[in-house]
Amino acid sequence: QEKTISGTVVDETNMPLPGATVVIKGTTTGTSTDFDGKYSITTNTGDVLTFSYVGYAEQNATIGAETTIDIALALDNSLETVVVTALGFKRKPKELAYATQEVKSNEINQAKATSAATALIGKVSGLQINTVDNGVNPNTRVVLRGSRSISGNNQALIVIDGFPSTRGALSQIDPNNIESSTILKGANAAALYGSDGANGAIMITTKKGTNNEKMTVELNSTTTFETVTLLPTRQTKFGQGWNGGLDSVENTNWGPALDGSLVQVGNGTGGVREYSYVAREDNIRDFFDTGITMQNNVSVRGGGESGNIFFAASDQQTTGIVPNDKFHKNTFRLNAGKNIGKLSVNGTMAYLTSSTKVVGEEDAVTGVLGGGNSMYNQLLQTPINVPLTAFANAANNPDEHFTNYATSPYWLIETARDNTRFDKFQGTIQLDYKFNDWFNALYRVGTNFSNSRNKAYNARFTSAVISSLNSTHNVADDHRYNRDINSDLLFNFDLKLNEDISTKVTLGQNVKQSNTDRIFTSTENLTFDAINNTSVASGDRFAFQRSTISRGIGVYGSAEFGYKDYLFLSATGRNDWSSTLKQGNNSFFYPSVGLSFIPTQVFKSLKGDILSSAKIAASYTKVGNSVADPYLLDAGIEAAPGFPFNVPGYEYNDLVPDSNLTPEFVTSTEVNVNLAFLKNRITLDAAYYTTESTDQILQTDAPYSSGTKQILLNAGTMEGDGFELDLGARIVSTDNWKWDTKFSYAASETEVTELAGGAQQFILSSAGYDGGASTANSAAVVGESFPTIIGTAYLRDDQGRIVIDPNTGNPEVASGKKILGKATPDYILGFNTSVEYKGIRLAAVFDYRTGHQFYNDLAQLQDFLGASEESASTNRLPFVIPNSSYETTPGTFVANTNIPTESGAQPYWDTIHSNIAENYVVDATSFKCREIALSYELPSTLLDKLPLERAVIGVNARNVFMILPGENKFTDPEFSLGTGNGQGVGGSATTPPTRTIGFNVNLTF
Repeated sequence: QEKTISGTVVDETNMPLPGATVVIKGTTTGTSTDFDGKYSITTNTGDVLTFSYVGYAEQNATIGAETTIDIALALDNSLETVVVTALGFKRKPKELAYATQEVKSNEINQAKATSAATALIGKVSGLQINTVDNGVNPNTRVVLRGSRSISGNNQALIVIDGFPSTRGALSQIDPNNIESSTILKGANAAALYGSDGANGAIMITTKKGTNNEKMTVELNSTTTFETVTLLPTRQTKFGQGWNGGLDSVENTNWGPALDGSLVQVGNGTGGVREYSYVAREDNIRDFFDTGITMQNNVSVRGGGESGNIFFAASDQQTTGIVPNDKFHKNTFRLNAGKNIGKLSVNGTMAYLTSSTKVVGEEDAVTGVLGGGNSMYNQLLQTPINVPLTAFANAANNPDEHFTNYATSPYWLIETARDNTRFDKFQGTIQLDYKFNDWFNALYRVGTNFSNSRNKAYNARFTSAVISSLNSTHNVADDHRYNRDINSDLLFNFDLKLNEDISTKVTLGQNVKQSNTDRIFTSTENLTFDAINNTSVASGDRFAFQRSTISRGIGVYGSAEFGYKDYLFLSATGRNDWSSTLKQGNNSFFYPSVGLSFIPTQVFKSLKGDILSSAKIAASYTKVGNSVADPYLLDAGIEAAPGFPFNVPGYEYNDLVPDSNLTPEFVTSTEVNVNLAFLKNRITLDAAYYTTESTDQILQTDAPYSSGTKQILLNAGTMEGDGFELDLGARIVSTDNWKWDTKFSYAASETEVTELAGGAQQFILSSAGYDGGASTANSAAVVGESFPTIIGTAYLRDDQGRIVIDPNTGNPEVASGKKILGKATPDYILGFNTSVEYKGIRLAAVFDYRTGHQFYNDLAQLQDFLGASEESASTNRLPFVIPNSSYETTPGTFVANTNIPTESGAQPYWDTIHSNIAENYVVDATSFKCREIALSYELPSTLLDKLPLERAVIGVNARNVFMILPGENKFTDPEFSLGTGNGQGVGGSATTPPTRTIGFNVNLTF
């Protein structure tokens, strides 16, 4: 008999659970509770209703004569909840033989981060997210459980609603549209994705419509303010000058001691200017603005028993701390689903468009944008006594800058621009046909289109003062197009073989294709100053075009067997065929196997008031990885510039591949334990894993007799291991109070055990330059952690003392480059906490990283300029180098107590000290408060007379503070030259660290 059942779903403290799911068991018919926890559903007598909510034990109720059913759900540990795993499968964690972790929507959005990548920092053990630069649209590096490839990709796979996406997708998606994120921590968890999943995966599930026929509209609005928090600490004793003398046009601090007298600053262009010769400690800080970001998001969701829909649109507008820097992003998302009998159809469409306008980087030699002289680098060349803001008129005439040896930052922000327009469309459709209760077929196909158009230019300028400031009018256009198509056909079997044994079997096939096109053109000396177009150039033009296509086909299968709901065996196998490898080597197979055991289900005496549940699991996985570049194995010809009279010339590619190149392989083992105590009030998860990467694909120098410069071959092995620990506790749980905490510990280490041809190191990135040669590198070094920092270092005796030249007192430099540190932390600690009281919620995220180092390029620059505290520590007088010695007879060293350096002034610091990289490899330890958020949900009694179902107001702060070692007085140790593997080497191209403070309003109608 059909009837309408209604009621309320609450938690263990009798608080309503909005969004709880109510489904008629064995069907897809269901509904969700409203914001007061109320529901209503039409069903029949004898049906069974299933009530579920994330983090709570599922509960069933059989329909009898009643028309009202109220349900109180009990907290459950993670063993009984449902998480999204590889290929979008939903599994209970007790069935999984590998570690996963879920981050819910409220945790992702609590501090209103503009990027999902930064919103996840500090919230998942084993997930290391570094913000490698700063600005209006910062870049991040996302790594799970360390590195596995020396020269290839080590970043985690990003999967959005089942579609494998680009690495940038995590920063591009609007966090407001995310329902939850499941972290598959290693290859063991993501094996079904093949080589794409070798580094683990971050599964993003976006919001969907509800089965509740009531339509809801949600508005989110956030405004944040960004300010600079850390600039290099500078000396305040000496001012502008050269070799101890006052020089009004210098960009260094090698002048006489500051005495407060009136001195000329600048070359007099635009009038002679005199200022007090005193320290102006904020003269660099005064250049920066307060950045402002405004985020607005509107979403509509609704549906019925047979379908649902969700639509969201968002707008982000950011003005940066650097004047004139702007970022504007719009996102649109449509998710819809429809049930037609046994067929379910679900689709997603997402469109992103963004505009980035930032100051460019002008090369000091050629004037071409994209070089090493960033705006921040030029800004730091302001002596301590110069009132920089007084020279803002140099935005119109660089000759009116205070110095002849650096470019005015005011000129750069006006005339050297780097503008990018980015558009991206992603769409997926999924067809799921349920033949019966135990067999269904699913087909999912998705595509991703992206188009990037970048224009970089700088203005013409002819200096009347010094020719080194001259620049021509240059422009570069870079157009990139990318299209990815990915499809999966799955046949799923889910049945019980008998009362004790259940099985889930999947057979699948994957097809993917990637197309790229790039056209780059640049030219110098444009004819018209007002037109940034390569077609109006009188100088030479440079151009290249590159188009690629790559395909991959995979077949795979998985089988999972459960015995009496306490023992689960799983196995997967996948074979891929890749177009990026030669035939004969382009087919590779890799398996995985795992076992999960629930002792509290077998030994009932274990389960009680103390121990609520327990799981022990182990797994083994092998994953293959083909070459990323589609044509890297085809040694062909390329354009050879430099031929006279514009005659086109060509030459053979300098890289020759090994014709027998095979895929890289990563094998991984994992053991994990999950425990819950005190009725699931306390949870403890621990995992230990090992990895081995073999047949690394590397480029290595070729012998001169080969006729080429480099060879691409399989050569290199890395081994690693790691340990993760997560401790969660609900410390307080009463009618009014809730206090939850999460503590995490993650330690990982990867060692390079072999490189090609007996080589001992492989360079990944470089910094610090002495006569054109780098003084510091991030490198893969045999026998060392990956990556390792190497560089020029002091010559030391057998007691570790710095060896000096007894004739000059200056330090001796060791031959070659030495190991100076490692770029990955020994361990990372995370702490998350949230307290709730009658609608008030306070949440905070902290993390601590230690045991690693980084090369501090900013410190080197400050020493070179005479701006560092160290360069003034001896009052510019000769000094005896601490802990130094000199050689009296071969092999005999005597402590140096009285031989000073030749100079303690400019010649020592900018020529000797600054070219020894060892001086700038510093402790990268950091303790950070990543975010604090305070919100208040207005009580329903205040909303009864308003057309509102829910209203939340809040304040938030990100990067609230960081505590760094005393030797790092310059920058955030996470900042790096880029998102590649060459970590641990920083640069002065980024803007300084910042803090954001804002407020937000969330309304639901």
